[in-house]
Amino acid sequence: MNDNVEQSLSIRLRAIYMRKCRRYLRAIRKANPDFGSDYIPAWDGGIDRHGIRHFSIWDKVGGFLRSIGCTDVEQYVAVQFQPGPVPPVDLVTQEALKRYRHFAQDNYLQRCLWVDFNSFVRNYQTSCAWYPDLPDRDHWIRVLVDRNSGLSILFRYCLAISERFDDIADRFYDGALDELLTASGGALCVTTTLVHRLVFLDPALP
Repeated sequence: MNDNVEQSLSIRLRAIYMRKCRRYLRAIRKANPDFGSDYIPAWDGGIDRHGIRHFSIWDKVGGFLRSIGCTDVEQYVAVQFQPGPVPPVDLVTQEALKRYRHFAQDNYLQRCLWVDFNSFVRNYQTSCAWYPDLPDRDHWIRVLVDRNSGLSILFRYCLAISERFDDIADRFYDGALDELLTASGGALCVTTTLVHRLVFLDPALP
């Protein structure tokens, strides 16, 4: 393959990965980081401050994607960020390929959002058990902003919008839009169904 084409793919992969990292960090940590704006020898290739030479991980990822015939680079990287980012070296694993192929199947996003819903219920119940005197609204906010809850950005945004947690929704907007635009079909339908059910959430749900 032409060297210019390979270099273009590597540059594109890095840009996509860093953009998604920044969106995730901004949503979860309330930050507007410049992550990836500086050269990272361990990922970008070159010699690091310890004198160790590295090869570009983006060239490796690009070669891997070509070998499996993947042309939707944006979607491939995006699905690896659910629910959170992975180091770029993990983009060339069989687990990453399996995740992408599973994602490409019909109704993947629907299934993921229902998993998020059940996870939210469990986290909500745990919060209630630990802090029984808190009002429901505070429990919901605790779960939504907990970076360890394992919830996708899209789910957090949908629930924040449904409950009018405007500040929280603003944090998750970019990431949620990114997940929605790179997802398989049916997202809007299932999102509407989920929000409707969440509005009437019964604390006794299993």
